[in-house]
Amino acid sequence: IYGVFLASVSQSNNLDAGFPQKRVELILMEQCTYSFYDELEEFGPAGEESAARIMTSVFAALAYIHDQGIVHRDVKAANILISATDRRVLLSDFGMAVQPAVEENINWMSGTPGHI
Repeated sequence: IYGVFLASVSQSNNLDAGFPQKRVELILMEQCTYSFYDELEEFGPAGEESAARIMTSVFAALAYIHDQGIVHRDVKAANILISATDRRVLLSDFGMAVQPAVEENINWMSGTPGHI
């Protein structure tokens, strides 16, 4: 999973870039040629086997972040990236993600208009 919810990144994961008064955080990620949305636009609907492989990866990513207490809130084809090297599926864009308290009831709507 290459989406990063910055609030849960531990201090030990910060890069010491040699700037004594500034904190510099870098997120390095492999190049992704396109998103699942781009693939659908270019090639049309995915075949059953391809769709199953992609969605299995998305569900695994969601299960992992949910286990970490993170709610993505903007899962859509444009936020599912396809790796350029091995066609791995990567969940991205954690800009709307939240990490609600365990006792907090999530009862609000959020996401990209038109995809909700």
